[in-house]
Amino acid sequence: MVAFYGNYMIIINKLIYLVNIISDGMGAGVGNLVAENKLSNTIKVFWELTAIRFLILGIISFSLFLFMEPFIDLWLGKEYLLSDTVLYLLLANIFITLSRGVVQMYLHAYGLYADVWASWTEVGVNLVVSLLGGYYFGIAGILMGKIISSSFIAFFWKPYYLFKEGLKQPYINYWKGMTPFYTIFFVFILLITPIKYYIIDIQVENFYKFIIYFPTIMLPLIFFYIFFLYKTTPGMKYFIVRLPIFTKFLNREIK
Repeated sequence: MVAFYGNYMIIINKLIYLVNIISDGMGAGVGNLVAENKLSNTIKVFWELTAIRFLILGIISFSLFLFMEPFIDLWLGKEYLLSDTVLYLLLANIFITLSRGVVQMYLHAYGLYADVWASWTEVGVNLVVSLLGGYYFGIAGILMGKIISSSFIAFFWKPYYLFKEGLKQPYINYWKGMTPFYTIFFVFILLITPIKYYIIDIQVENFYKFIIYFPTIMLPLIFFYIFFLYKTTPGMKYFIVRLPIFTKFLNREIK
């Protein structure tokens, strides 16, 4: 099972590594922005980076959700497929890892490292839950350890710590801004689930069909995902207006 799991992680780790390369370049810019001490710009860029992060997260998550198992099947064979439960837990881990990136970036920029207890708590809970879960449920239990240990810290404590000690903004503002991102992402996951089970898992029988189905499904999916993010989040508007092709059409709306 560990060998089978490794096949999944080869693909996932390369994608996360690519995202981290992009994020490393943004980190220095955030540090300079914080040093300028212009709060309005700092918050504006926070939501813009969040929109970019969720765009990347959507592309990666939707692609893996829809096409990971067909790719493993065509690459290695059906006997190397893990259960759907493991796939869902892997996607949950990816979601936590990538969605927390902007908050972490800002915490580093503000030099907020005093919450040492959070890291130790996350490691401790991860270790305990992984040992127990791995014993009773195998790889699924180990993945649950990572999810349980990091969820509270990533989704609640770290944003609270940033908004209270760094941005000096009411914590409720964070959830007002994040709710549309979370809602749209999970609604799209629900909407594409029938596509996975009733179209892709049945129709993608060879690499030729894989190459045909991937852009046919992913391009419209990402277009509508961007469209709904644009309509519901100012961060995506800030990002889109930076693209020269859209600037003259969107400047009025942004203002």
